[in-house]
Amino acid sequence: MPGDNDSTDRAQGPVSNVGVDPLRPPTAEEMARDEAAREPRTVAIGSTPEGSRNPLWSAAEFNGTWSCYCFPFCCASVQQTNKGDDFVRMDSMICFVMAASSEYARIGNTNRFWSTWYDGGGGRSQEVIHFTSTTSVSREQFPVSLLACQWKTGP
Repeated sequence: MPGDNDSTDRAQGPVSNVGVDPLRPPTAEEMARDEAAREPRTVAIGSTPEGSRNPLWSAAEFNGTWSCYCFPFCCASVQQTNKGDDFVRMDSMICFVMAASSEYARIGNTNRFWSTWYDGGGGRSQEVIHFTSTTSVSREQFPVSLLACQWKTGP
């Protein structure tokens, strides 16, 4: 029966009570709502916001090829491009067999970017990435940075 720890329960996946909704790009209505609610950047790119030790980097500075791993589950090759100073697009090849894409928007006067995509249930993804330099990034939902990290490996 579905839900009885049956490995054939396709609605929940191979492990009971674990469902994965695929991420999708936002609709035009969601994009307009998100843009109106997004905390704007008020500090110029290249300047250092008060209380920060790093300057604000343009999203263009993150362009290039990145390597990513999430121990012990997967690895990925990521091609990162920008859309202006405040938006990052990642096109990934996960475990060298599955293609995926995602986009992120800057959070105010920080080098943190929030996913603009939505899950299958209509909720905004809670994924936040933090560029700690122009060549490394951490994912805030992973408490131990050695478990999941990403670094720039090429132009």
